Amino acid sequence: MTNEEYAVAVKAGRAEYIAPLWENVERLIRVNCRRYRSEYCTRFTQCGVTPEDLLQESFPALMDAVAAYDDSTGYKLTSYLRYPIQNRFNALPGFRSRNHSNPLNNCASLNDPIGDEEDCELMDLTPDPNAERLFRQTERDDYIAYRHSVLEDAMQRKLDRQQKDIVYDFYYLRLQKAVIAEKYGMTLHEVQLILRKSLDALRKDRTLYQRYRNDILLDGLYKGTGLNAFRHTRMSAVERSVETIERKSACLAPR
Repeated sequence: MTNEEYAVAVKAGRAEYIAPLWENVERLIRVNCRRYRSEYCTRFTQCGVTPEDLLQESFPALMDAVAAYDDSTGYKLTSYLRYPIQNRFNALPGFRSRNHSNPLNNCASLNDPIGDEEDCELMDLTPDPNAERLFRQTERDDYIAYRHSVLEDAMQRKLDRQQKDIVYDFYYLRLQKAVIAEKYGMTLHEVQLILRKSLDALRKDRTLYQRYRNDILLDGLYKGTGLNAFRHTRMSAVERSVETIERKSACLAPR
């Protein structure tokens, strides 16, 4: 099959003919790559455009040529290939961006040495935002798992089986109180009463309080720091946090 026949077949949706078409025109495309690379070597080098980049851009350029090909004109497919290749290659170093500064033209290599140490490169000091996000997510997941373990331990010590089941259904599984009441054959009031007693028991647990003490301080320091909060309470966020700690400690003091 000729290049033109392959192009017509590809346009008709015959994707299996893309590979043999590429094989037919690859030699011509490589010639164009070398010619452009030689003609604009300095610009390509400044922008970090490699011969592999040119070859990779040649494939979508070929698809552009196939899309524009019209077999009724009598022209060969290679005649349609010239301008797509030119447009794709010119876009790489920013030749088509006269009114827009291409960031690649003023970029720095991550392999540039830093200071007098040749073994220290720019990439060593460049933070990876994705890595930081994953690290923070992992740290948050670990902390949540720790808090859950602390809470589970307090529930084991302070709550009976029925209380633990109802607390778990309501706060972990997010079941409605009416659903929980039906599940255990209780009234809605009984479920509400058990939840209230369970939370009171957990609030009075000294071990649980000691482990969450820092959280109370940290949360308080970042909440209600505005002027309106001060006008309402006449206390700063730090003072309110300390007062909360003292009040909790007084409630838990042995009598």
